Amino acid sequence: MYLQQVYYLQVFNMGNLMRNLPTTATILILLLSTVTFCQYDWQFDVIGVTNTPGQAQSVAIYDNVALVADGDAGLSIFNIVIPEVPIYVSSYFDDAFVNDIIVSDNIAYLAHWNRGVTIVDLSQPASPDSIGAFNTLGTTIDLFLYENLLYVADFLNGLVILDVTDNSNPQQVGYIPPFGYTASVAVNGTTIYIADQDYGLLTYSLADTINPVLLDSFRLDTGGSDITMTAENLYLACGQEGMVIFDLNDPLHPDSLTTFDTPGYLNRVTISDTIAYLADDTGGLIAVSVNNPLNPSLLAIFDSPNTARGSAVYGDYLLLADGDSLFVLLPSYINSIDNNNNLLPVSFKITGCYPNPFNSATTIRFEIARVTSISLDIYNINGKLVTNLEKGVFENGSYSIVWNPENLVSGIYFIKISGRNFALQKNQSSTAKVIYLK
Repeated sequence: MYLQQVYYLQVFNMGNLMRNLPTTATILILLLSTVTFCQYDWQFDVIGVTNTPGQAQSVAIYDNVALVADGDAGLSIFNIVIPEVPIYVSSYFDDAFVNDIIVSDNIAYLAHWNRGVTIVDLSQPASPDSIGAFNTLGTTIDLFLYENLLYVADFLNGLVILDVTDNSNPQQVGYIPPFGYTASVAVNGTTIYIADQDYGLLTYSLADTINPVLLDSFRLDTGGSDITMTAENLYLACGQEGMVIFDLNDPLHPDSLTTFDTPGYLNRVTISDTIAYLADDTGGLIAVSVNNPLNPSLLAIFDSPNTARGSAVYGDYLLLADGDSLFVLLPSYINSIDNNNNLLPVSFKITGCYPNPFNSATTIRFEIARVTSISLDIYNINGKLVTNLEKGVFENGSYSIVWNPENLVSGIYFIKISGRNFALQKNQSSTAKVIYLK
């Protein structure tokens, strides 16, 4: 097991999160820490953390909102426009367990346990409204949306396929009987991959939704609990066996490449670029490089205080559903910046605000590694946009902008730079807190 080879330093840094906590947000001060593995170049910085009303199972992103599948508390919604201060907005609850959630435009599909599927309109996040539902015969624990078809992992009832062209009236158009326990599903065209908790990985052809054909199967002692897929690879969470990576060069017959062991029970895998984030239950959150799928390598572990169930990428940040908490983490390369001052910046971030606190003006300094279309904005403590300071395309380099507040009250404000990196085709953001004393 790789844990025998890992030594780490855990640094407790309560930082500014302990000071001036807003009354509008319920903040859970737990283990606000930076976890650094000495032989690796990565660390997780805890940027923010908040209570969830229930036990968070998974998290999805809609615009600047985090949607938490919150177990017995239903769907919980948080404003994350300021990642340091996630603000509870509202909930959708109808007395049923929510295990998973997927989002398309302003519509959320809830895996609603013994209620099947519930479809929620998110156009007004403060007042989410149910617009449709489909009650399956089993226990709905996972969902996958492909075009206008919703694939429902219904555990003992197998796989239910719904046409959601009309979200107010979903219709069943297909079905795959249970092989064992249907835990998760992913789809590519007419090829369906099922994580079976009793067997492993199953591959079906569904060119005809009425007559599915089993094409291939891969047996695992602990079965499969979750599927994540890219164009080239399939990542199967296998509980106590960790993660198995498959090659999809022949999508009808996935080829097992390697297994990555984890110390806990692997619930879900999130892929961002060439990094896999593993929600490993009591094993915490594990970052793994899958740049070479034949040889995945450990980058870092965040030893979360509860049970890591699921995660989602939000720009440069990672949101973690962990017990009754939602963590906002910033994965970073701790050794990525060369001390040679003649080199151009290698990061996208706000590097400082001076003076801070300030009573008339403060100078905001930031750096950009590549050509990026940016927006530099100011938000108040409630996450409301106050003003835009700058917008446009910036070359790589270091910059400074003076902000002189006008007609604003004293208090805490957040400066956020966000942008689209053209070369990486990636959204980026960085936030800093300032205190204005009028």
